Amino acid sequence: MDHMDTVLRWPVPGGQGATWEVRPFGQSLADLALDFQRWYRPVLVSAVLQTCLHVVPNTLPSVADPWAWTLNRRLQGLLAVTIATRGAHLDVTVTCAAAACGALMDIPLELHAFRAADDPPEVYCRVDESRELRLRVPTGADQLRWLRELQPAECTLDYAGIARELVTALDEGPPAADWCLPTTWLPAIEAALEDTDPLTSLELNTQCPHCGDAVTIPFDLEAALLHLLAGEQPRVLDEIHCLAVVYHWSEPEIMALPVARRRQYLRRIEEAGRL
Repeated sequence: MDHMDTVLRWPVPGGQGATWEVRPFGQSLADLALDFQRWYRPVLVSAVLQTCLHVVPNTLPSVADPWAWTLNRRLQGLLAVTIATRGAHLDVTVTCAAAACGALMDIPLELHAFRAADDPPEVYCRVDESRELRLRVPTGADQLRWLRELQPAECTLDYAGIARELVTALDEGPPAADWCLPTTWLPAIEAALEDTDPLTSLELNTQCPHCGDAVTIPFDLEAALLHLLAGEQPRVLDEIHCLAVVYHWSEPEIMALPVARRRQYLRRIEEAGRL
C-alpha cells in the first residue's frame, strides 16, 4: 500500500467553519514515542490528535483542545488522520457466528462513510411523560477520568453518578446541588447519548458467503483506527533502520527528510540489492 504524505484539509465537525489541516501519522519522532500497547486509549487518541491536527483558523479554543472535544469530534479527528495516513479503504476480518460455520470473512469498508458534519455539545432527553433533562455530551477528559476510576480492576463505575455529572438542566432549570439521578432514568439517557453519537456503538451487518447466514458484528471503529495507526510505527522504524545502516544517518536526520525523498533513497537501496 502506498502511504500518503500530503496534508489533508478536513472540516471540523460542529466547528463553526474551522478546518483541520491533517498530516499523516508516522512522519514525526513524536509519533514513534506513542505506546499503543500500554497507554490508555483516550491518551493515545489525544496524542495522535495533538500531533497530527492543526486548526485553521486557530481562533476557537474549544476546537483547539482535543481533551475538551466530544467523543464524536475526537473520533472524527482520528478518522481524518487515518485517511490521511492509510487512505479510506479498510477490510475488516470477522468470524461467522453460526455454530456450524465459524468461517472467516472480510468486510470491505470505506472510511468516508463514517464522516459526520455535526457535533452537538448537548442533548435533550425525556425520561418520562413529564420530566426532561439536558445533558452535555461526554468529552475525552470524561472518558479518561472514568477509566481511571475503574482502577484497580475490581472497581465498578457509578453509572448514575456519571450521568449526574452530565446533567446541565432538569426541566429547563439547574438541578439542586444535592439532587440524585434516579437509576431508572439510565436507559433513556444511554439511548439519547447513542442517538447523538451512533459511531460509538456500531454494528456491521452482512451475510456469510460460506453458509449464507445473516451476520451482525459489533464494531469498535476507534479501536480499528488506532490499530491501523499502530501499524505505521514498525514500518517507519524499518525505514529508519535501513537508512541508518546504509547511510549512517541519525534517527532525527532521517525523520527530517521529506517522506517522498526518504522513499527515493529506499528505492535506490532496494534496486542496488542492499535490502
